[in-house]
Amino acid sequence: MKGEVEQKQNVGGFVEATLANWRTSPISKWAFHHVREIVPTAEIYNSPQTTWEFKEKAPPFKISGLIALIKETSTDAVVIIQNKEIVFESYQNGMGPRDQHILFSVSKSIL
Repeated sequence: MKGEVEQKQNVGGFVEATLANWRTSPISKWAFHHVREIVPTAEIYNSPQTTWEFKEKAPPFKISGLIALIKETSTDAVVIIQNKEIVFESYQNGMGPRDQHILFSVSKSIL
């Protein structure tokens, strides 16, 4: 039909991530972890001499609601830092603290 995005099927029957669909669910769950396989990217390296070490601290808030929200929205990762201390950290959907993941407007929150 006119106006529909053509969905290419790969050998396993799964919809292939393309420039037309990579930001839509359910394809985005895979694509956000594999952006470099879809669009050109640039790696931003850090300097081990200038990275900060963060201490961990118990959160100053109840986390049950936050955990429920993370699961309800299929959020991949959340790290909350307050006063140079990690007060909350959660990784879901196959993510880990060293895994690469696309950043959208969240990068505006990184200071």
